[in-house]
Amino acid sequence: EEVLQHGTEAGAAAFCAIRAERSVVDLPADRAADRLVRWRAIVKGAAEQSGRGSVPEVRGPASLPAVLNEARDSFDQVLLLHTDGGAGALSDSESARDSGARILLLVGPEGGWSRAEADQAILAGAALVSLGPRILRTETAAVYAISRLLYPFE
Repeated sequence: EEVLQHGTEAGAAAFCAIRAERSVVDLPADRAADRLVRWRAIVKGAAEQSGRGSVPEVRGPASLPAVLNEARDSFDQVLLLHTDGGAGALSDSESARDSGARILLLVGPEGGWSRAEADQAILAGAALVSLGPRILRTETAAVYAISRLLYPFE
């Protein structure tokens, strides 16, 4: 919920919860609809509070493969935040220099993305990016990364 609120204030265009191997919370399907209503209310309130002209879309939980498959046609670049070696700096991302680029930012669960999930994202065309040497909580990493991507265009 913090990511929804603060991410909206920072400028994110949409949100989608992703089921990951290391997800701590498993949201049962019967509770997902109620949670989605709450999430949308949080985003609406944050958009109003921050003076945004549009309310970001909030989509229900999806699998990583489903999100990656949809991303092929919908985004110019997919960035997966990853703490393991081999990830480039977020600030070096090509799309970070193009104000019209549609960027999908994938932020992992508290336990981080598994190696298999990172490999799956790479095969789908995603770039692994890092925020630097510190390991941040999921909600902090998401808002920090959104801010870094959008700052040059504000």
